[in-house]
Amino acid sequence: MIPTSLYFWKRLWFIGLSALVFLASSSLSFAGDIKLLAGAGITTQILPLAGASAALSYQSDDTSLFFLPAFKSETALTYYNLSGTGQLTRDGVTGTVGVTLVAYELDYFATVDIAGLRIGPGVGYGVATTTEGLSISGGNQLGDPSPFFSANDIHYGVLMLKVSKSWSFITCDGIGSSFGGLIGGSLLCGVLF
Repeated sequence: MIPTSLYFWKRLWFIGLSALVFLASSSLSFAGDIKLLAGAGITTQILPLAGASAALSYQSDDTSLFFLPAFKSETALTYYNLSGTGQLTRDGVTGTVGVTLVAYELDYFATVDIAGLRIGPGVGYGVATTTEGLSISGGNQLGDPSPFFSANDIHYGVLMLKVSKSWSFITCDGIGSSFGGLIGGSLLCGVLF
């Protein structure tokens, strides 16, 4: 059976476009590393969300441009599946809220070597789906204490800061980011080849 949902095809298009950009960036320079990472992600605002995170990235060898120090460019396709449940109150309405956020991001980082760590900023573009479950327990039964909502095809920009450390063929990345407005981050470890 062929899916007919417009959201399904838009998400497939975004993943395909991300893969093409990833492949194009990796073919600009033959020297570099592929990183396959998995770990955990978390957000800290409003209702904390936590869950799985994974990334496939290409990291170039050191490059120098004009007056800038030598840096490595990294392009990553990142996946998040985060969820959380909690009690929220707003405008006199109290309820139990459950939220799931699934997102795909295309990210770019520029990192420099500082005392054996790769540190640098990043930018990204993401597409997310949120699902909200709500059970009102007090106040106006028609109210919604949660700033979240159920929606497909949420597009967002993201600013990030990455700290990375590699040992032989093992690597770990700590990433602080905005998750499309939710402050959080992820810790990912995996293989470098």
